[in-house]
Amino acid sequence: MSEPTTDSIDHTSVETRYATRLQEAGLIARHPDPSDARATRLAMTADGERAVQALRAAMESFLADEVATWPPGEATAFALRLEKLTEALASPDRSRTS
Repeated sequence: MSEPTTDSIDHTSVETRYATRLQEAGLIARHPDPSDARATRLAMTADGERAVQALRAAMESFLADEVATWPPGEATAFALRLEKLTEALASPDRSRTS
């Protein structure tokens, strides 16, 4: 028996559950899609925007505190490697294996 691929898995119910939770928390709103009556568009609410900003601020604070404990030069080396990784991920030719 072959294993199902991710292409054959229906993620709709999972996505709907997550969207429902976010909507119930007041973080997103659902709107009908004007071009497809079967579809729903999701939009972040003002509370959702504030939650994202708070999470970003907490993450930035955590990262700044952590990097401050690194030996001199280590943060710079990390930043250079992260930039290289980001460029590789953004590359249109991600099929290479080396």
